Amino acid sequence: MNKKEFIERLCMGLKSLPADEAQKTVLFYSEAINDRMEDGMTEEQAVAAMGSISEIVRELCGIEYTESESADKVSAEDDKVTEYTAAESISEIEIRRGMCVNLVHSVDGLIHIKSLTGERFIVSPGGKGEIIVTRADDEIFKGDFQKLRSVHDVVELVSSSLVNALKSFASIDIQLELPEGCDIKLRLGSGSSVRGKGLSFGDISFKASSGDIKVENVKASKVAFTTASGDIKIGELTGEQVVFNSVSGDVEMENSSVSDTIYVRSASGDIELDGVSAKGATTLTTSGDLSLAGGNFNTLSLKSTSGDIDISGTGIKEKLAAATISGDITMEIGEECPLIKLEAVSGNVEAEIAGRYKTEVNSVSGSCRVINSTTGETENRLTANTVSGSIKIVCG
Repeated sequence: MNKKEFIERLCMGLKSLPADEAQKTVLFYSEAINDRMEDGMTEEQAVAAMGSISEIVRELCGIEYTESESADKVSAEDDKVTEYTAAESISEIEIRRGMCVNLVHSVDGLIHIKSLTGERFIVSPGGKGEIIVTRADDEIFKGDFQKLRSVHDVVELVSSSLVNALKSFASIDIQLELPEGCDIKLRLGSGSSVRGKGLSFGDISFKASSGDIKVENVKASKVAFTTASGDIKIGELTGEQVVFNSVSGDVEMENSSVSDTIYVRSASGDIELDGVSAKGATTLTTSGDLSLAGGNFNTLSLKSTSGDIDISGTGIKEKLAAATISGDITMEIGEECPLIKLEAVSGNVEAEIAGRYKTEVNSVSGSCRVINSTTGETENRLTANTVSGSIKIVCG
């Protein structure tokens, strides 16, 4: 048995405990497994060292429980909650809070929604062309609010309702089977995340609040991923247009090819593009750092307010513009770029660029140094400006 299976079965066995006690117990055993793995045990050995789940449940809950019950229950519940929906009638799927969604391809042209942990969920129609997937009994606040007469009454109602709702504290894992090549809009509620690997879609749009979006080896036409506090992590994506938006989460994209444009924006998260190629790319962040390694672009625009900008080994065929206010700009490029513009306010600018350039650099209160600049015949232009930082440019 691996750690994930152990934790899932332990969660089912501890259902009768108050939510806080159950959470503490699960956390204790999860950390204990990790500790033993760090000491050199394999995952299976570390799990085996925890002892029998039935003994743990009997000691903590005072009830008899066999480990086979959880596996039987999962199988039985899977049969009960599987849904089959004609793909042609669906344009949008909304996943309510606390669900980890695993995307896979459907083999029969239908959308299948299946629980992987044995917990129940409800599939209901929303608006036209929309279905909603939610936990069974997922209403947190229940009661007659007309009878509440004081702040104490409100706090007591909300607190008790939250405790009851959190008794099913483990996140529900569901498998969403989608026809290959379909367009899909997926909205994820609080605490819900989505992952997928080896998929092919038309246009895809994922919106998450606090959950992560993680996909790998995906082909699509237009891609739009948005998350508030979660991270976006993409690997081996092939598409035409890509738009990523994150408020406080990081955005990572690697080994991907986009035939048209990439637009990435994050407020306080970092943006990292590694081995990414596109016709054009625009990246914006407020307090996060921007990092590019490898890849090829025709045009590239990088902007950060207080973060650093770092470019290494990236090919830019036509134009590069990088600007930051209080961060530094660091570049190392092994290919010529006809037009380069670097702007900072209080940060430093340091660049090593292959080829011959006519340069124009300026710093109000910092030092400027240019090595191997040319006044001869070349179409390549480089300008670099900063107010209080220093500038160092090495050409050739």
